[in-house]
Amino acid sequence: RVMGQALGTMLVGVCFHLGLSPALVIGLATAAAIALGVLEFLLLYFFPEPIFRVFTRDGDLIAKASYIAKIAFFALPVFGFFNVGSMVFPSVGRALATFVVSVTRPVAFMIPLLIILPRFFGELGVWACFPGSDVLSTILVLIWLIYLVRELKKEDAVGVVAADIPADAPLKAK
Repeated sequence: RVMGQALGTMLVGVCFHLGLSPALVIGLATAAAIALGVLEFLLLYFFPEPIFRVFTRDGDLIAKASYIAKIAFFALPVFGFFNVGSMVFPSVGRALATFVVSVTRPVAFMIPLLIILPRFFGELGVWACFPGSDVLSTILVLIWLIYLVRELKKEDAVGVVAADIPADAPLKAK
């Protein structure tokens, strides 16, 4: 995951500074991340036992971990989009969006879900907090990305192209 974030940040930043279409860059990176997320989800959902056998031979622990993995990793397909989307903001110099997105998943979404869901669903509610916060964070990133792409298209329409900006200039001069 960390290598994917680093590579995604570099790719989005380079493409942005070369003046490539933000929608194209975000779309390609998102498609790759979603495909990887779907593959990971399918492996963890349909074949969790062989993965957990690498770490333990305890049959009860493998069964419990397999059950939990099916719940906790349910949102892996959309989490790829979240990762790419959240890396777009620092790549294009949007400090506020970067901060808000990085803080909302653990603080604004995970903690309230950890307080609410277990009261209604018990242990299942604890594990459901992970995909729940992932989905809510992904929705937030999607909304913010739509706004960002529209803003960047407007800047491009008035002749502000990223490749024309000197390397030492601040990315956002408002």
